[in-house]
Amino acid sequence: MATLLIAALALGQQKVDQGKPGTQGPWPVTGSVTVLGDGGIIVVGLADGGVVATYPRICTASSVTATTVVGGTSLPVPATAAAQRIYINVCNSAQNASTAIVKCRDGNTAPVFAAGNPGVALLFGDCERFSAAAGNVINCIADAAGRNVETYECVP
Repeated sequence: MATLLIAALALGQQKVDQGKPGTQGPWPVTGSVTVLGDGGIIVVGLADGGVVATYPRICTASSVTATTVVGGTSLPVPATAAAQRIYINVCNSAQNASTAIVKCRDGNTAPVFAAGNPGVALLFGDCERFSAAAGNVINCIADAAGRNVETYECVP
């Protein structure tokens, strides 16, 4: 008997006042989906046009990996940016000595290898993702000559 009572309550409809007379049931939700040219997806579903969710952009097989050797002088990594990249991962290579430190900065600005200066300090094996906005050149400098900086440029 108790099981029947619980089942009846679970199947019973509950009226919900949505602020309009005679309107009941689930709240109406409207939204839109935009598929970006590079495979990214944006879902908009808020009344104010706010973004509900975004999904990763797709990198193709033509995405580019490279290794640039840096030292005490700042260099762009990679030397030439891939056309239409959507982001770039920059890594202090795990093939460097375990004490290697690489400092990188975006915005086509050379980093200064000293504490308190802007940039991202990457320890042995660390990576950082940078925006690939048009003209955004990533420059890196290292604590010693011959440090490998590995890059992965995501191309749609």
